[in-house]
Amino acid sequence: MTMHTRFRAIPLLAVLAVAAPAGAQNRQTEANAFAWDGQVAAGRRLHLYNTHGNINIEATTGRNLEVVASKSWRRGNPADVRIESVRLNSGDVAICAIWNDTNARCTETGVESPGRRVRSFSNDTDVSFTVRLPAGVHVSANTTNGSLVVASVTGEVRAHTTNGNVTAESNDGAVVAGTTNGDIRLRMSKLPAEGASYRTTNGSITVELPAGINANIEARTTNGSISSDFELMVTGSISPRNLRGRIGSGGPTLSFSTTNGNVRIRRQ
Repeated sequence: MTMHTRFRAIPLLAVLAVAAPAGAQNRQTEANAFAWDGQVAAGRRLHLYNTHGNINIEATTGRNLEVVASKSWRRGNPADVRIESVRLNSGDVAICAIWNDTNARCTETGVESPGRRVRSFSNDTDVSFTVRLPAGVHVSANTTNGSLVVASVTGEVRAHTTNGNVTAESNDGAVVAGTTNGDIRLRMSKLPAEGASYRTTNGSITVELPAGINANIEARTTNGSISSDFELMVTGSISPRNLRGRIGSGGPTLSFSTTNGNVRIRRQ
């Protein structure tokens, strides 16, 4: 069955400030633990891999890609965490934070090690990256325990974490993002040509899409609701927690899925 209906968006709730964890005030910091500065051509990509710590990316009007990192720790040895960069033959750049593995190396697809990687749980070192991205340069940013913020860039964005929020915006590119424990907030000017899945388990998903788009939409939640600013041609039964339909004439499929949270599709 095909039905034509309109969903109204729910106003976003104010984001509550999160208290700093106990002992955070006792942490030591190395502000200038790493720096990389160089030209990267438009259309090429920064591949950034972290494990423990946040990643913040913003646009720059300059021609150079700039990456800086700081370390913070309360116990353990920050020297056991090294940050490696490599200029790839393609013209891309890969930068990785590597914990406790002197034989590992940084690659386009992440940290590769010839042996079994050993994680020292006594080393609580966090690495926080700050990136200034030139116009037209794409970025793939990955961390495990930390949040990702990508603001006002003009390339394609791929942003993934496990424990943390993802907030990503591209003014002239598609955005693909995911997390497990955290919210996803996205704004994009173009859709991924082959579609994309946006998934979290404990968190809400809010995506802002340009007016006049054509897309197929799949959205589902277990404990939450679904809302849309766009008129949707809905296929199948209408459910507050499971929706399949299209915007306009249809196009790439955008799939949104969460267990504990809302899905909000908003018009820019």
